[in-house]
Amino acid sequence: MDKVTTVLVAQEVVKAIRRGLVPLHIAHKFLKWKTDVQKLGIREVRKSPGYHDEGLKGVDAGRRSVRLNQAWRLFYIETETSTCNIIAVKEINKHEYR
Repeated sequence: MDKVTTVLVAQEVVKAIRRGLVPLHIAHKFLKWKTDVQKLGIREVRKSPGYHDEGLKGVDAGRRSVRLNQAWRLFYIETETSTCNIIAVKEINKHEYR
């Protein structure tokens, strides 16, 4: 039996979406990603090249990012237990290229 995947969303992300700080099309893509993760599991969703799910390095090691479009990213942390995967979405922001 596959592990259940639970997606937890930080209150700051919920507030940003409700206040319109995140464009509507980005909020929709985030909700699609969240639904896919809950339905298929994070391992299967990572295989989808459309999300460009990748681990971060350096100071942010341990976090992962997903491209919602060319500019917007969501950042999450994965915790795995014996019975489930917990995906904690920490932020959605407009990516700043350095």
